[in-house]
Amino acid sequence: MKFQTLGLIVPEKRSADGAPVVPVNNVAAWHWLRSGFESDAGETVNSETALQLPEVYSAVRAISELISSLPLNLVRKSTNGNAVQVDNPIHQLFSAAPNNQTTSVEWLEQLVTNLMTEGNAFSQIVRSVDGTKVIGIYGLPPNIVQVHRLITGALEYRVQSAKGQVVLPENQVLQIKLNSRDGVLGLSPVRQCAQLLGSNLAVARFSARYFNNNSVPPVILKTVGKVKPEDKTKMRRDFEELQSGDSQHRTAVMDQDMDVKVLAFDPQSSQMIETRAFLRELVASVWRIPVWLLGDTSKLTSGNLQELRQDLVTSVLRPLAKRIEAQIYLKILRPIDPTLHACFDFADLLKGNPEQTATAVALGRQWGTLTINESRVIEGRNPIEGVMGDSLLIPVNMAIVSADGTVTPTGNTAPTDTPTSTEGNNNE
Repeated sequence: MKFQTLGLIVPEKRSADGAPVVPVNNVAAWHWLRSGFESDAGETVNSETALQLPEVYSAVRAISELISSLPLNLVRKSTNGNAVQVDNPIHQLFSAAPNNQTTSVEWLEQLVTNLMTEGNAFSQIVRSVDGTKVIGIYGLPPNIVQVHRLITGALEYRVQSAKGQVVLPENQVLQIKLNSRDGVLGLSPVRQCAQLLGSNLAVARFSARYFNNNSVPPVILKTVGKVKPEDKTKMRRDFEELQSGDSQHRTAVMDQDMDVKVLAFDPQSSQMIETRAFLRELVASVWRIPVWLLGDTSKLTSGNLQELRQDLVTSVLRPLAKRIEAQIYLKILRPIDPTLHACFDFADLLKGNPEQTATAVALGRQWGTLTINESRVIEGRNPIEGVMGDSLLIPVNMAIVSADGTVTPTGNTAPTDTPTSTEGNNNE
C-alpha cells in the first residue's frame, strides 16, 4: 500500500508504538497544519476565512486601530517618576516609522491583527553592525515563521523567504504572543474557536445561497402519474425560468394535478436573523470587546458610554498593550538602556466630554496637581512660556505637614515650632 506523504521531504518515521512521527522542522507539515480546520458545519476555518466574517473583521479591526492610534511614548523610569524621552533616536521607531517602508500606525496594526488571529505576531529587529543601535523593525507574516527551542533553552526563528530559509536568533525577533501553553507559541483565537466561526461561516454561506437563488427556496414539483425524463427536464426548466431573474415571484399555474412542495425553511422560519445576532455576541466574547463596537448599539446610551469605554480600556486594550510594552522592553530597550520603557498613553481614549474634561482640569489646578501647561496639553493647546506656566497652585487654607509633624503654612516660608497632633487639638 502506498501512502500519501503530503509533500513531506523526509520519509515517514514511526515511533516505538507504531505512531507516525513528523519532524517539527518540516516546512510542508507546518503549511498543511496552517491550511485550516474543518469544522463540524463543513466549513474550513483559518485566519483568512475568519476575517471574511464581518463580525470577526470588525472586532480585529477595532482592536488594531485603537491600539495603533495610541501614542507609544518612550519614558525613562527614575525615583522622581517617568520622564518622556522624545529626543532619543529610538523613539522615532515607535512614534514615526519603524522602517523606511512602514509608518508606526501600520506596523502596530499589522502586529495586532496577526496577534488577534494567529495568536502570535513577529517583527524582525535590524541592528547596527556593532549591535548597539536598532535601525529598523520589520513586520513578519506568522505563516512564514517557525519557532524552535534549542537544547540550550534559547529560541530560534526560521523564516521562509523567496531565497530560502533564514535562521534568526531570538535577539533579532520581536515576538508578541497571546496566552500560551508552552511559552513558545501563543494560542490562536481562530483555531481555538473554529467550531463557532465555522457555524458563522455556514450561516453566511446559507444567506448568500438563499439570495443567489432570488430568495426562492428549493422545491419539488410533484405529479400524480409517471413522467418521462425529457418531460422532467422541460418542466424543471420552465419552472426555473418562471421563478428566476426578472420573473421571480410571478404567479405559477400548475396543471395535470401538479403540486409544489417546499424543501427548505425561509430565513424567518429558520431564525437566521436571530442566529446571526447570537453568533455576533459569541464572537464579541471571543475577542473580549463590547458588542457596540460590532455595530449593535441596542444597549448603548449616552449615560453609559464613558463607563463602557473605561471597561474597554481596562479589560481589553490595557492587557494587550502590556504584552507589547513588555516585549519591546525585553528585546529592544533593555539591551540598550535598562531605564528606558515603552508606554502607551490612554489619556485621549479615556477623556470624557468637554464638560467633564474642563471639570477635571479645574480640580487639578485648584488642588495643585496640574500646572497651567499641563492643563493646556490636556485640552490640546500649546504651553505658555515663563515661570507661571509650570507653577502649581496650593489653596491658602492648606498647610504642609512633614513626616515629623512640623507644620508649614502655605503662606509662610519658615516652619512653626509646634508639632501638630494627628488625633485632634486639645484646647485645655
